[in-house]
Amino acid sequence: MSASHLDADVTIDAEGVRHLLSEGLGPARFQAATRRLRVPPLTTCLRVNSARASPADLLRLLRGAAEAQGTPEAALPRLHPLIPEAILIPGSGPHSVDYSAAEGREVVIVRKAGEAVLRGADVFVPGVLATTPGLCPGDVVVVSIALERPGSERYGISRGYRLGSDPGLEAGVPPRVRVGLGRCLLSRADMFRHERGVGVALVARVAHIRRLAREAGVEALVTAYRADACRCVRGLAAGSTGAGERGATCAEGAGPAAERGPSSGPPQGDVAGARHPHESQLAAPISEGLRRRLERQALARQRHGQQLILSAHTAEGREAECPGFDPGSFDHVLCDVPCSALGLRPRFRHEQTVEELVGTAQYQRRILAAGVGALRPGGTMVFSTCTISHLENEANVRWLLDSFPLRLVPALPRLGGPGLVAPQAQPPLLTAAEAAMVQRFDPGEPASDTIGFFIAKFVKL
Repeated sequence: MSASHLDADVTIDAEGVRHLLSEGLGPARFQAATRRLRVPPLTTCLRVNSARASPADLLRLLRGAAEAQGTPEAALPRLHPLIPEAILIPGSGPHSVDYSAAEGREVVIVRKAGEAVLRGADVFVPGVLATTPGLCPGDVVVVSIALERPGSERYGISRGYRLGSDPGLEAGVPPRVRVGLGRCLLSRADMFRHERGVGVALVARVAHIRRLAREAGVEALVTAYRADACRCVRGLAAGSTGAGERGATCAEGAGPAAERGPSSGPPQGDVAGARHPHESQLAAPISEGLRRRLERQALARQRHGQQLILSAHTAEGREAECPGFDPGSFDHVLCDVPCSALGLRPRFRHEQTVEELVGTAQYQRRILAAGVGALRPGGTMVFSTCTISHLENEANVRWLLDSFPLRLVPALPRLGGPGLVAPQAQPPLLTAAEAAMVQRFDPGEPASDTIGFFIAKFVKL
């Protein structure tokens, strides 16, 4: 298979989901979006930790690293025109790759590992599914993505399969998409023996995603970010009047909350809420030495009759109890809610059912309702997803406006397009005036080169 197969439509298993999305987006828009979902966004967006470095200084370092590689002027890193703390690094592709140097050698990787390779990763050994026999370190190989059988999570072969070893079994080998040329760092035996590490380093890629932050040694000063998500954070900050305000983040994981603060200096009373309790533990791991010190302090305080000080974890390693917050405690709320992720790129397959899409939208409403309750009158709330599903985007905006004392306001700065307008749809969506105030980032628009993303901003009355 050639690189042109990246232009094929993403596989959506459920016919009902295809019909639902086509009805909501319109057939032409749905077709364009599904075709682009296989192709990774080529532009990398880095958000600068301005508490540690200035965007201008980081830009000089990144441009220096790019110029040392002979990068042309048009492909050099640049500041985002509307988000001054964001740096854009252009990539390129899809490219035609000459696979003749592999001389028939091949490493087949599972789909999810292949999606990571398209975003610039090398091949890690847990993702290797099958190879040709006799591979040695230094061998040049074709790197291809295996696609599961329709309606199944199986590939038709077991991990460790030897390609070409048994012609009678070749019918079971899954269809594959070539994504680049790589050089083996391990032998075939070691690829399946080891549990971690890089097995194949890519030397030629269908999609070339620049990794200048690592090459320039500035990874600690930046966060890999999506420009649309960066705009979401700025949309929340745009309603802030300064110190003394309190913000809350209702997020799918600890990441969005952690990404909100570093660019703006010391925290101003921000509180993050993860979907799963263990994510809070992962965000602030406790060392064995710190645990023993906390135990000694707790015992000393008990001996002297002093009140125990609750830390991020108790002496037994459990999370400290939090008394919660009164309704209306927050000036700003960011609801980066769990979603179906139908807008993420690259994706070769989506397995959700209509029931799962409806259930996800209903689950989001529980989080959004909690966010509204935590917000004071006059406070602002930003709602964001990374899906193209109108059930989770415009339909939930409609539900919020109809259910709570909220006013939709323009989400600025303007980077995406308007939302969907379908007053007669079920569930109902937005009017033209309301759609103009939200932002929908459409993967079907080649000029924007973004994932599917959605943002809406509200003020509580």
